[in-house]
Amino acid sequence: MQITSRAPLVLLAFIAASVAGWAQSAPPPVEASSTPWVFDTVSIHQNKSGTMSYGFRSPANGVVITNAPLNSFFGIAFKGLRSSKYISGLPDWANSTRFDIQAKIDDEKVAAFKSLPPEQGRDARQAMMQQLFIDRFKLKFHLEKKEFPAYALVVAKGGSKLKEADPDRLKNPGPDYHPGRLSGRATEITGQAVTMADLVRTLSRGTTDREVLDQTGLIGKYDIALKWPAVVESNGDTPATADDARDELFRALQDQLGLKLEASHDPIVVDVVVVDHLEMPSEN
Repeated sequence: MQITSRAPLVLLAFIAASVAGWAQSAPPPVEASSTPWVFDTVSIHQNKSGTMSYGFRSPANGVVITNAPLNSFFGIAFKGLRSSKYISGLPDWANSTRFDIQAKIDDEKVAAFKSLPPEQGRDARQAMMQQLFIDRFKLKFHLEKKEFPAYALVVAKGGSKLKEADPDRLKNPGPDYHPGRLSGRATEITGQAVTMADLVRTLSRGTTDREVLDQTGLIGKYDIALKWPAVVESNGDTPATADDARDELFRALQDQLGLKLEASHDPIVVDVVVVDHLEMPSEN
């Protein structure tokens, strides 16, 4: 089996920042927005470059999406929607057609947005993205509750290997230390002074194939640097599988952090977005 890194740009860093305050039980997505938080200008074009890498940037005045299929960024319009597995009814083109989208707010809204508390800022951004889908993709949807299997995050045999954040550094973090920030790439999760609730949110958002419940009993704040190898199909007789990739993450959690993911006896109930109608947007 060949171990290498072939993953495209992912949205995890942005999503980690956007959902830092969401509850572990995945609260319901918001309904169609009636707030004034809408983008002032939106440009949408199909990207026919044929490349697989995609990206998402969130500057102060809006969002910039590059060469991304709709299913990869649809969830950022809904509070609590951590993974595409909680979306049903997307047409086939939403998984294959790639888009370049630039959406902006004016300077007055930028100033107002910066003055919002973090939770309200997240709600405003989600409202703007949701209205973009309603206006340009003619989205209609409803919510359904559905049970999903879950993993329990527990302390592995031998005890936790987590490094507690330095109290002195928490008081005087300096420019290179950001307490509470957790980010990740395809095969890496890093955090500074983060909680177990922060970690399980990230593990639940597509890093694993299930929701993750915190059953560690750990209540501190920790510095985390977790890395694991990406697994891709080799040239041999045994191709890599999703199970192979999952096993690498599980092994890294236990070896590096002293934590273990195991199947939970209790499923988790999550609100699923059911897409009733969606149209290919006109370009502009």
